Amino acid sequence: HIVIPSEAVGVPDGALTVETWMRAEDFGPRVGLATKTENSEFGLFVSAGQATFFVHLGGAYVEAKSQPGALHPGRWHHLAGVFDGAETRLYLDGKLQQAVPASGTRTRNEFPFIVGGDPNSRGEVGSFFHGSLDELRISRVARYSENAFVPQRRLDLDADCAVLLHFDGPRGPWIYNAAGQDHWLSLAGNAQVRAWMGF
Repeated sequence: HIVIPSEAVGVPDGALTVETWMRAEDFGPRVGLATKTENSEFGLFVSAGQATFFVHLGGAYVEAKSQPGALHPGRWHHLAGVFDGAETRLYLDGKLQQAVPASGTRTRNEFPFIVGGDPNSRGEVGSFFHGSLDELRISRVARYSENAFVPQRRLDLDADCAVLLHFDGPRGPWIYNAAGQDHWLSLAGNAQVRAWMGF
């Protein structure tokens, strides 16, 4: 997994987008993909092959989901979770899966944002994702509002990016964040960055 310190995420209360390309080897019953959750904040889960985007607003989670089993092991999928201040939306491969009315103040925490897992109440990482990730972007805006779009293979860097990982290559135990103030993030556990020729 990759640990992004809370202060490096840099997403104020309000609109946000979390998106990534993922290819699972398999799916456990509870799988964190890209999360900063623990009765607070936001994240993408892919538990049992169902994608879910969580945002904790006004004291409770709002969830936008795909159909059960919508994700397939061995296949690359693009996932995007969007909150625009009025709605929470989940997109799978550029197609809107569910839009749920949502408003209120996001419940904050000091836990790190975990790529490839989920933090517990002590900040320890579990619910690991088993597979490959490419391109991860956290944005301070709602990137997508339409019913369908064509996902970018390589995500753009702009002024609204809080975090952008291209996974182009590590430097020792570190990976480069193209956005934000903390440009080097730590790889942990069995995480590896490698060339992928079969996308």
